[in-house]
Amino acid sequence: MNNSIYVIWKSPEKRRNYIVGEIERDGGYSFKYGAELEAAKKEGFQLFLPFQDEEKLYFSKMLFPIFLTRLPDKKRPDS
Repeated sequence: MNNSIYVIWKSPEKRRNYIVGEIERDGGYSFKYGAELEAAKKEGFQLFLPFQDEEKLYFSKMLFPIFLTRLPDKKRPDS
């Protein structure tokens, strides 16, 4: 079972998707910025306010509130 998801950002100008981070679940949640962060920043991506340190690995016992409303509903037929 995969316990991680990628955080994707779409450039509004070029419409290209960038993997800007990753969330992992293992007895809690962690977030770290991803390999495409620098390319996304050149296209206008701004760091998430709660995660201003690009090098830091963030931990929480619960899913970070910034991501709670961005996950697809489990009732969706394609999830």
